Amino acid sequence: MNIFVITVLVIIFIINTYLKKKFDIEQDFAPLRYYSKTHKWVERTLFIGFVILIVLVYITYTSAEIYLFLGYAVILFGFRTTMEYKYEREEKEYLLTLVLTIGVLVLFVGSIFFVHQSLAPYKVVVKEIESLNPESIQQVEVINHSWNEKARDILNIMEKKREVVIEDKETITKLLSELSAEQLRVRDVNIRNKDSYYELNLKGDIDFRLTVYEKSIIIVYGEMDSFQVVGNNRLYQMLQEDDLEWAIP
Repeated sequence: MNIFVITVLVIIFIINTYLKKKFDIEQDFAPLRYYSKTHKWVERTLFIGFVILIVLVYITYTSAEIYLFLGYAVILFGFRTTMEYKYEREEKEYLLTLVLTIGVLVLFVGSIFFVHQSLAPYKVVVKEIESLNPESIQQVEVINHSWNEKARDILNIMEKKREVVIEDKETITKLLSELSAEQLRVRDVNIRNKDSYYELNLKGDIDFRLTVYEKSIIIVYGEMDSFQVVGNNRLYQMLQEDDLEWAIP
């Protein structure tokens, strides 16, 4: 996706540079330039609507953020192109905005495809989480890692703090009940928690491996996928607070 975005931006830059030289266009970069009251209020309404949509999407489902943003940009730049053509046609600046609009439209279509592809592993993981049966799990290996401030090299920056093997069905059921697919959102996870994280290896009819951070979970099922946890990470809290029979390695 990054290569695609960079390629489109480079093409936009090249075309606009050519148009500037060919038509001697002096581009005005003022972002809040309005040609009429209608133009002013339409753009302000679009912006307010965009902010509201982003807030709602962030709360409910974050995968749509990228194409909502680009979709808004297509409408905004398209409207601005129309206003520039209507009020300052002789300046030919509308050509530059038109190229930008078309470029963002290409990114918009590409982002829909990208989001669709990114949702595929999410749907698989959600299906597997929902189908996990405690009776099919023979044991769960849990390893707790913590930040080692005394480490002399980066390889030892995280150390194994404690570990436990859980075979009790009641405890396994409790663990699985705290793993809610509804809380997971497809995200490029930025790990910031240096205090502690947990590796869980679920062994049974289906092998499932998770790395549980305070605000995110990395799930390995065929491929490795990262998810942000929305709200409280109940699984992390349980591992932090539950009185498991931890062993010190």
